[in-house]
Amino acid sequence: MAGGTITRIALGGSSTSVEGNFTGFYDKLEMNAGENNAFKARVTNFGKPEKTPKAGKYFIKGWWTNHRDEPIKRAIYGQVLRFHIEMDKEYAKPGDVVYFSLYDSDMRSFGNDMIKADDPIALEHKDGSRRAYTFEKINDELKVIIEFSTTDTLEHWSKQLDQDRIFELYFRCSYVNRGETEHVELPYNFQDYLNLGAIVIDRYKMPGLKPDGSDIADDMTYGTGHPYKKPVYSSGTLDQYKKEYAVSGFDMNNHSIFANKESEIIDLEGVVVTASRPAQESKPQNNLNVSASQPADHTRVHHPDYPAPEKISDQQKQKDKKNEKAIYSRNEIEDLGWLMGITSGADSERALWFDFRAMSQGLLSRGKLNDNIALMISKMQRNEGGVFENQKLTDAILENPATLSYLQKVEDYITEQLKSKLAKLEEVEDKEPYFAVGKDGKIDHLSNKTKGKRTKQFRSPAFTWKENWNVLRGETIALNDIWATEIILKEVRFTGDDYTAKYEVTLWDHFGLDKPDMEKFYSYGAGFRAWFVLQHLWGYKPFLTKMNFTRELKGNLNMGAAERAAQRDQAKKEAEEQNRQIMLEALSGPKF
Repeated sequence: MAGGTITRIALGGSSTSVEGNFTGFYDKLEMNAGENNAFKARVTNFGKPEKTPKAGKYFIKGWWTNHRDEPIKRAIYGQVLRFHIEMDKEYAKPGDVVYFSLYDSDMRSFGNDMIKADDPIALEHKDGSRRAYTFEKINDELKVIIEFSTTDTLEHWSKQLDQDRIFELYFRCSYVNRGETEHVELPYNFQDYLNLGAIVIDRYKMPGLKPDGSDIADDMTYGTGHPYKKPVYSSGTLDQYKKEYAVSGFDMNNHSIFANKESEIIDLEGVVVTASRPAQESKPQNNLNVSASQPADHTRVHHPDYPAPEKISDQQKQKDKKNEKAIYSRNEIEDLGWLMGITSGADSERALWFDFRAMSQGLLSRGKLNDNIALMISKMQRNEGGVFENQKLTDAILENPATLSYLQKVEDYITEQLKSKLAKLEEVEDKEPYFAVGKDGKIDHLSNKTKGKRTKQFRSPAFTWKENWNVLRGETIALNDIWATEIILKEVRFTGDDYTAKYEVTLWDHFGLDKPDMEKFYSYGAGFRAWFVLQHLWGYKPFLTKMNFTRELKGNLNMGAAERAAQRDQAKKEAEEQNRQIMLEALSGPKF
């Protein structure tokens, strides 16, 4: 410390007064504030010193590189990593030994981290002996180079260390010179620690939310014809979901409400809303006080004096829950056409479920996806919400031409990023989801509040009614257009400039219908009308559908999107020429 005075009052308050300049250097500095923390200055400079001080008496500095010796601050599992240490030439000698241990810093830990201290990570010799890798000799250039590779098995451990599942790596180093031992942590600045972990390549919209992320998606709503409130989700709830999703994606333990898997038991203040099942006529019971201003639907408002709220059964409270996510009234639904009027007046669930199953199994789902659709309908009939996953559906989606075209664009993007930004992988990471931005409900483009307008050439695969392939195989009724996507680069293993990458794709959709669906030709199908009525008049919950798979990609650091496209064009021309030759030989006939 240089210059000025500091006055500290332990209780009641504190003040710091500095006259002139104040400069401080610390090995470690911890500062904690309670509810308020204020700092005021005419000019403030926060960041690295203009010149990084020596790390110690014997150590000058340490820095991370990739296998090309390019300085880096971000890495992915599978990479060969190198840590360089420069020693002071006045003291160090070639052949001397420097001892080291790799650590994950917890300086930027989250509140839910299981482990709060910096965590050691054991290294093994790359010769396959599995001996502990704890020291290296100083070379003729008075430097130490520590080289090791990482695996995606570290990712499972990272879930216990950091909520964001990213390692912040540094070394603790020791050196003995003339009987004096020095211990340092390298790199010197925390900003130069290496961030290691899987990289989010893209997030397109979010499961359970509208295209612009402003509230619940319309096709995830349900009720008994009595809209409860708008918006359904508060701004605080949405902000927390978006923040957590950007860190670690969808987590059923924290985000179940967005999959309609929330708790069924609620207590409403002042009134208890009871949703009865639709019937041809609705007559108030004599022993109930019914408000005359209540809309004409199938919902009655019971005053809490009879029956007493604490005596209401759990089954009754489950019924009360059904309209918290309702957005359509009975009148709105009946206005969708005379056929919908007939369906909405049905007083039997059994007939509606029969129509729903008959449509899906008889016309729109044949072959290996028949059982899948039956399972999805059964899940909706159990009225449990949540997430549906099925390997048969995932396999069918992977075989679909729309998916294969989508994945080709994804791989072009990944290879281009590895070619141009291998040493700047932090610029590749794109955690925050892109949302639709438009006017009058029309999507102009997708944007990210920190990165602006989306320029990527892929969004999501679509399985439309226009393709008989999808209708007859069942992808359309199970998914229609994919609602949200997530792409994560998990691992890249190098052999020179050649590499093998693994990336994970998660596709999300909603198994539910909204008014725009019914305003199309869907309303002419009895099965679709039954589905819509079961969801929006009988209170059956839609749910999320999830497809998750990992793909392998082989490439070279000298090949990006343009080179891959040229390679495909060349292969296409060669195949066309080969087919032309075969056709010419066939037309020329046999030769005698």
